[in-house]
Amino acid sequence: MYLVALKTMLVQALRQTFDADYPYGVVNDFRNTFVSIEYPVDPQKYPSIWVDYDDDEPLRRAGIDHIEMDSLSDPLGSQPHTRWEFKGTVSLTVVALTSLQRDTLYDEMIRVIAFGNEDAGTAQFRSYVENNGLIGANIDFDTIGATGNNAAPGTPWDTDEIIYERGIRLNIVGEFVADRATGTLVPLSKILVTQSMDLSEENVAPPLPSEVEGWV
Repeated sequence: MYLVALKTMLVQALRQTFDADYPYGVVNDFRNTFVSIEYPVDPQKYPSIWVDYDDDEPLRRAGIDHIEMDSLSDPLGSQPHTRWEFKGTVSLTVVALTSLQRDTLYDEMIRVIAFGNEDAGTAQFRSYVENNGLIGANIDFDTIGATGNNAAPGTPWDTDEIIYERGIRLNIVGEFVADRATGTLVPLSKILVTQSMDLSEENVAPPLPSEVEGWV
């Protein structure tokens, strides 16, 4: 439901960033970098960026007695949907065949995440995440965590070459709306929010003076 869409969004955001037009950095070999949710198993796919996500908290239904109606034309009329919230950690692991290549691509990733909104040439990642139509995602771009700093011999293609890894972790919170019948995500631009009146004590308006007994 949301997991495939979330990972796909992250992969597409990075692919649109590290495309054929990616600006030259310290080195010039990161255009069309391979990005996937699968660990790279072919030497021609190195260096690459491996994308993953873990939930840090349980999924939660948004609001109380909260429903949303899609505004698409439907012979049966608009259908009700519920919105769910998630909170977790995005993992972006740089995988390379040399430590220099790994460290340089890692630095380029920092460039994209930390300074992307200041440079049109690296702004695609942040823009794609914040403006996609299926996942309402909010990444904490002000805090960048680091994971791993690994170098181990042995490759998926059975050689003794060393694979070097270093990861970036980003906190993310988000929301999604799914069709209850099919499980597919509803485009966020096609929903109308409706909510029943909340009559809890703290949300009831105070009485008018004329309604209070003994008012002078």
